[in-house]
Amino acid sequence: MTPFIDSHCHLTDPAFAQDLDAVIGRMKNAGMIAAVTIGCEDRDIEPLRVLLDRYPGFLYGAWAVHPEYPDAREADADEIAERASEPGMAAVGETGLDFYWCKEPLDWQRDRFRRHIEAARHAQKPLIVHARDAEAAALEILKSEDAGEVGFVMHCFCGTLETAR
Repeated sequence: MTPFIDSHCHLTDPAFAQDLDAVIGRMKNAGMIAAVTIGCEDRDIEPLRVLLDRYPGFLYGAWAVHPEYPDAREADADEIAERASEPGMAAVGETGLDFYWCKEPLDWQRDRFRRHIEAARHAQKPLIVHARDAEAAALEILKSEDAGEVGFVMHCFCGTLETAR
């Protein structure tokens, strides 16, 4: 069996609370050697820390405010970078743009995305990018902010092969 890493899961979701050990067991039995579990808002921070302490060396974390949450408290770049630098944290995210669920004007999303890129640069961590129906706009920001320097994975991408290239 080829070992693999899940770069994006949401194990802080309460749906996993009752059988998390069994879920982790199935992940390992399937050949997974590590997974990055994502926190998308403030209420995910403490459960994320608990998971990272409970499954060290297997679970890694990422945190930022999801682009679909316009009313969520937005941390500044320093706070995000500080959280991304905690033990077991592997990335900043989930971040990006979502034009599917959210409609213009979306300057708040663009500003949040730029703030998350700044935080990733400070923490020297890659980004986990969500770009649903917003691929071209997300790539424009990634380029303008030199996000390639910190690295990123496109988690949610519905664009064309040409855009991906």
